[in-house]
Amino acid sequence: MTLILAIGWYSCTEKNTTKTEKELKIETSAASLMYKDFNTNFPNSISKEVFSSKDSTLILIYSKRNFPYWIGEEMYLTKDADSLINYLKHAEQFGLFPKKYWTQSLDSLHQTYQESPSKEVGFKLELLLSGAYLKLAKDLHYGVTKDKNLFTKLTLKSDTLDLGQLFTDSSNLISNLLNVQPKHAEYKLLQNSLAIFIKTNKLDKETIRIPNFRKDSATAYLKAKEVLIKLNYCTTETTDSNLINAVKQFQKDNGLSPDGLIGKYTSSMLETSNWDKYKQAAINLEKWRWIEKWNNHYFFANIPEYLIKIYRNSHLVQENKTVVGTKVNTTPELDSKLEYFIVNPEWHVPYSITTKELIPKMQKDPTYLARNGYAIKGGVSITSIDWENATPANFSYSIKQKSGKHNALGRVKFIFKNKHSVYFHDTPSKSFFKRDIRSYSHGCIRVQNPFEIAQYIVDIEQDSIWTTGLDSIKKTLRTKSYTPKEKYEIHIGY
Repeated sequence: MTLILAIGWYSCTEKNTTKTEKELKIETSAASLMYKDFNTNFPNSISKEVFSSKDSTLILIYSKRNFPYWIGEEMYLTKDADSLINYLKHAEQFGLFPKKYWTQSLDSLHQTYQESPSKEVGFKLELLLSGAYLKLAKDLHYGVTKDKNLFTKLTLKSDTLDLGQLFTDSSNLISNLLNVQPKHAEYKLLQNSLAIFIKTNKLDKETIRIPNFRKDSATAYLKAKEVLIKLNYCTTETTDSNLINAVKQFQKDNGLSPDGLIGKYTSSMLETSNWDKYKQAAINLEKWRWIEKWNNHYFFANIPEYLIKIYRNSHLVQENKTVVGTKVNTTPELDSKLEYFIVNPEWHVPYSITTKELIPKMQKDPTYLARNGYAIKGGVSITSIDWENATPANFSYSIKQKSGKHNALGRVKFIFKNKHSVYFHDTPSKSFFKRDIRSYSHGCIRVQNPFEIAQYIVDIEQDSIWTTGLDSIKKTLRTKSYTPKEKYEIHIGY
């Protein structure tokens, strides 16, 4: 708390001496008198100050209150004022920039007020703090980007934040400010991690280049160590064997396979400056602020993270690796609800895949469809079609793939309404899950160990038949669907 007594305004100009108890009482009384005068004249001075014609919310707030929020008795800056100034100066911990909240003007006014307090400076400082408070609250809740729908297809917030309501309980100004932030579990985790990162790392733009590991592994590890020292993963005294462990921990923290080798993606992450890491985190926090609040129970597939996560009551209860769409066949952002899942599904091949992939494969290998469990709908024989001369223009047949080990959907798929016809599903191509970068699908999301999700659903639903019988159903080739009573939210985003 910053203590600002009215010393010098009412005291004499003699040299500093040890003050008696009587003198201290006189000075304290003088400060109290000034605060009383400040308090009495405060409402009448609002229209003369910097926000009088710029912020109607401030006018409304102070018209309902005849004393200040940030300056206390004896002309103290309150504890909340100190906390607010600290948050404004360190707005980077929220992925925001301090200069946007007039921190330079605040510093100047604060300094002036400390050196020579006056009612006039006090009025300006009070209003500037309230203005910065409102601005920060709005940005923490809604974000700073205007045309949000240009950057996401997820459902945007539609609520109206009553900024004036934040001032109703003046004893909880700071907690009210922090509570306007998104309640998404992923936002909270990222914001807390960013705050820690900023405290322990300098946000510099320095980049340390890592040489090709295959050509010069010794130098690659040496340069990697420089980065890891900066990031507090190791020290200059770290031995070679412990350096490998530091590399593995770095890889794990960055979503990479912890093999201890300085491969392509590990090098790329090591070469990313702290400033670039900060910007990426700030962008992600910004996007979370746009999105409508989700229910307490939902599935979230984070496309670039290659993960699907299940949250219940804001706690992560399950996590599975995913394979997502390529740059050409991207996985779309969407909000939906799970309708049902199918065990041992058939795959009704989209026409675009039939013409672009299956026809060329049949022209190279006439046994391809039969060997992989495909059939022509309507009872048409595969061998009766002139594959040699088939083209997208003249091919009018629909193809399906029977359930079984070759089925592209694997043994289970999860259906939810969306205009893109995408869904979650199993896959026979398990090797893709071992890769760090997993963008190989046509847009749907392939899930590692998808029966874990199916089992989770039937267990939550307390369906005794499915809970105990899911394994036996899986082992047959019989197609069977399950519709849960609860419509679990599905969110897919970047």
